[in-house]
Amino acid sequence: MRRITLSTNDPLDIPRLRGEIPPEGVTIEFPPSRAFKAWFPEDVAQFFLVIDAGVAAALIAQYIMRHLKESESTTITIESKEVSLEEGEIVRVLHEVITVEKKQ
Repeated sequence: MRRITLSTNDPLDIPRLRGEIPPEGVTIEFPPSRAFKAWFPEDVAQFFLVIDAGVAAALIAQYIMRHLKESESTTITIESKEVSLEEGEIVRVLHEVITVEKKQ
């Protein structure tokens, strides 16, 4: 099981994800304060994905893209890596993050 931190600069992304059923093997968690001011002037929406072993990165990326297609954000941060809000890029970074966890 792996817990991955994600964030965007559109606080409305939280309601877009809240209440939606994630893929099997994935749990989405929201911190108590769902949107907060960062060191920068833009708002940040942060959430976590808890991923069971064996869940495909492509499946997770499809879920993210389906729910954030209306987002004002053009990027998403996954484990401190800024990624274009494009399915292929999200798959690539998720795959790296999940693979690193398996090697440990």
